[in-house]
Amino acid sequence: HFWPAFRALIPFTLIGAAFILSWGYFYYGRYPYKWSFVESIVSYPLWAFIQQYAVQAFVNRRFQRIFVSHGAVVVATGLVFGLLHYPNVLLVVFTTLAGFVWAYVFIRHPNLFAISLSQGILATLMHHCLPKALTCGRVVGPRVFLRGCL
Repeated sequence: HFWPAFRALIPFTLIGAAFILSWGYFYYGRYPYKWSFVESIVSYPLWAFIQQYAVQAFVNRRFQRIFVSHGAVVVATGLVFGLLHYPNVLLVVFTTLAGFVWAYVFIRHPNLFAISLSQGILATLMHHCLPKALTCGRVVGPRVFLRGCL
């Protein structure tokens, strides 16, 4: 199921990447290239795989047993994924929207590798292209308050 899932995610990932890169360019006036970007783009999909395993293979599958409608499963799974990033408001919004797409693709083409690759690319771009004041360095939970991000 990798190739069908991968093909289904290409438009979303490219549009998301273009949005993040454009936002970063207009904020910084350039793209912030760093060697850590290469490290992140290689390593982050591994962390994304763990997250997607928990959300798609566990939460999404359970919601499929509870809800009759795939739309309800997509919404519920996306909301769970987004709320796991609380109280970082920007991450909650982005991950909820992305969670809807990834849940939909997982229902149609259950493949964690393709979804993790999409998440890894987008999360790495957010981390390296958007200002830390806005993303709080992708920190979630109580550390958001400790870093003074809210």
